[in-house]
Amino acid sequence: MRSSEAFQSPYFSKDDVAHLPAGGTIFTIADVRMETIGSGEREEDKPVLYVHEHAKGLPLNRTNFDMLAAAYGEDSDDWKSHRVELYVDPGVMYGPRKVGGVRVRPAGGASANARLTWPEALERAAAAGLDKDQLVAALKARGKAGYNAARDSGDVLEICEAATAGKPYDANGPDDIPF
Repeated sequence: MRSSEAFQSPYFSKDDVAHLPAGGTIFTIADVRMETIGSGEREEDKPVLYVHEHAKGLPLNRTNFDMLAAAYGEDSDDWKSHRVELYVDPGVMYGPRKVGGVRVRPAGGASANARLTWPEALERAAAAGLDKDQLVAALKARGKAGYNAARDSGDVLEICEAATAGKPYDANGPDDIPF
């Protein structure tokens, strides 16, 4: 029995992340909210990252928060719908001891960090065979009202990737490309 099975927690542990199925470490941000973590003298308020694909949250330490802020903007409200990867970093220190821990980074490498201005987003869409109205409709289908580069660039890249791959339109799915 693993520790995470013996001691259930509403938060991801390094054991949880290490035992996710292959490809199961990429998630879509649903929300970040402040929660009280711990109890007694160890009680503290921390931002907790929640994803659509899993019920557990990830309390964000300064390193993980700063990683996402650098990629998606200082305001965590702008992180929703962006893709992230959770992974185990064996080099995480707790005091003087190397204990390992969960880290988060933008999924997909450099393109996940891209911040596209509106003209750049339209240019990417045109290259993928979409006109402005189709891109706007796809963004609206994802619940967007107005374009914000920090918040919506990841969506634009996913929309364009799906259009290039020829995926069909699904208003309820992640590939909201109207044709």
